[in-house]
Amino acid sequence: MPSFTGRVLRELESLSEKLAQEPPHPILGTASVHASLIQGGTELSTYPDYCRIDWERRTVPNETQGQVVLEIESLLAKQRAEDAAFRASAELTFWREPFEVALAEPIFLALQAACEKRLGAAPGICGFSGWTDAALLQGAGIPTVLFGPVGAGLHSAVEYVEVDSLVDMSYILAQTICEFCQE
Repeated sequence: MPSFTGRVLRELESLSEKLAQEPPHPILGTASVHASLIQGGTELSTYPDYCRIDWERRTVPNETQGQVVLEIESLLAKQRAEDAAFRASAELTFWREPFEVALAEPIFLALQAACEKRLGAAPGICGFSGWTDAALLQGAGIPTVLFGPVGAGLHSAVEYVEVDSLVDMSYILAQTICEFCQE
């Protein structure tokens, strides 16, 4: 029984390595999976009677909820097939669609024009593997783009933005709204 958790962690590591070998998204790179929290046991001298692994699967555009569920169910089914005593279940507790905005979308073009007017250059395009409400808004038919000030340390102990970039961002957002709403 104590090795069940180790088996699942090895399978998650194998899945992570497989995902890293997939063709990368041009901006976001590859999808990933990792064990975020591991809980179980009551004291050092006793084998735990349960273990809970909370894992996170970060997706890229064109991946589906069904695909993610199938990955983890297949991982557990493999362990059940190898050991009849293996007992585990999985539950998807949170899902958000991956978000991507097309560079030809009117909202992006309005933002790009406002950046060029204010900064003399197009905005830098980047991606990140966290989630925002942008995918929910886009899914509801609301044109959406992510844009923010210059800074670093997103959600870390030392997070900051450059004050001058807040002024620029305010101007760019106002210009974007005016341009976009004319359509």
